[in-house]
Amino acid sequence: MVFPERFSNLPAYAFPRLRALLDHHEPGGEVVQMTIGEPRHDFPAWVTDVIMENAAGFQKYPPNEGSAELRSAISDWVNRRYGVELNPETNVMASPLVPNRPALPTRCRYESAPFPCFSSVSGIS
Repeated sequence: MVFPERFSNLPAYAFPRLRALLDHHEPGGEVVQMTIGEPRHDFPAWVTDVIMENAAGFQKYPPNEGSAELRSAISDWVNRRYGVELNPETNVMASPLVPNRPALPTRCRYESAPFPCFSSVSGIS
């Protein structure tokens, strides 16, 4: 495949570089898992305890604007991090964007709001 000249100075992709580093080693030994995000260890006991204590809450969707506790925690964090005071009732929305609700219409309702909107799903903004 012929690529445009502007691509001629790009570095080699990561996997061919890794292959070049590993080629001079004899194969064998223990397999090293290089996947991303696959849990390999047990949860700490406290995580399971918290899930069990709150299991009943998984039977319903959270409010569109986020719970009062979450909005308050976000407001407190913004204050500690940036020194900005936000009223959790009027300045913070923590949209859960659950899969069966239309994420964009829910999110877009607040895009023109006269206050900052924080989403609980990173990468949506």
